[in-house]
Amino acid sequence: MITTLCLQFTGAGLIALGLLHFVFPRRFNWSEELARLSPINKQIFLVHTLFIMVVLALMGAVLLFAPEALLERSRLAAWVTAGFTIFWGLRLVIQWFGYSRELWWGKPLETTIHLLFTLAWSWLTWLGWVLWQLQQN
Repeated sequence: MITTLCLQFTGAGLIALGLLHFVFPRRFNWSEELARLSPINKQIFLVHTLFIMVVLALMGAVLLFAPEALLERSRLAAWVTAGFTIFWGLRLVIQWFGYSRELWWGKPLETTIHLLFTLAWSWLTWLGWVLWQLQQN
């Protein structure tokens, strides 16, 4: 059974993942990489990255600060958990089919990170599915 502590731990992880995006510009050399893009493409990239950070942090905040709201049966909780599950499930699919295998295959660090994110998105998708199922019974 899913507990509030489990949801809170997961929420803290999502907030941490959102905050991890602050490391990306330096880690992936964005100043040099983005300099090659047109201003509109650069700005779209940065805005979308910001919004991904915000979405992850907000999902995490719901799980961290209001886990009981997702454990109570309600129409709103059903919609929220369905949305979370779809988002996380699609992100799991993108982990395998959106990123080229050449980016991580045979590279120890990159392969480890790829597999860790596969586990993370799998966990989140499973968790969302379980929460959604609680809403259906």
